[in-house]
Amino acid sequence: MLLYTKHNKTVWACRTYGKGTAPSTATTQKDHHFVLYDSLNEPQWYTKTLNKGARGGYLAIQNDRYLGVYVGNDELLWTSEFDTPLL
Repeated sequence: MLLYTKHNKTVWACRTYGKGTAPSTATTQKDHHFVLYDSLNEPQWYTKTLNKGARGGYLAIQNDRYLGVYVGNDELLWTSEFDTPLL
């Protein structure tokens, strides 16, 4: 999974190229995990935000072009800028 600018500059990559069995599916789970699964339903990459924060998690592209996983009252749990959980 890659995140590009409108000028095709790569901003972020999860580094899963060549891993797992294509095609892949990305999902935000109820437990706040954002996970990339291969076609065998094996996780290939995830945000490490399992059961962190309040209910109601979602993934968003931030104004600074990074991805973010937020919960409840817009609390940031993870950002692709650091690629590690913040809590």
